[in-house]
Amino acid sequence: MAKKKVIPEYSKITKNGIEYYRTRILDADGKQVDIYGKTCEEVYDKAQAASRAVAEAIFRKNNPTVREYCEKWLKMKSATVRPNTLEGYRKAMEKHIIEPIGDRYKHACKVRFLLCGRE
Repeated sequence: MAKKKVIPEYSKITKNGIEYYRTRILDADGKQVDIYGKTCEEVYDKAQAASRAVAEAIFRKNNPTVREYCEKWLKMKSATVRPNTLEGYRKAMEKHIIEPIGDRYKHACKVRFLLCGRE
């Protein structure tokens, strides 16, 4: 037998003469975001979807891919090296790092793999 969804009570507000239910959640930056709906079920579903999106955003922020990390490194280097040097770094990084392992998460790459080309 399937479990029944337990939907919490939400606060009611009135906008332009229409009554809405509202809840608030924190986004990935720690700011409050209001979620509105005409029914409690609608607010509940929207809040669940938003919570999953926030969790994914926090994970991506805390665990960058090798590609994202390389792009960030190049931005930091651009302030201290000449444009031709930066272009050389970018090309070498694209060919030797990003193409083979760019879509992996940075924390998942092992030093042995990076040095030998094997896992």
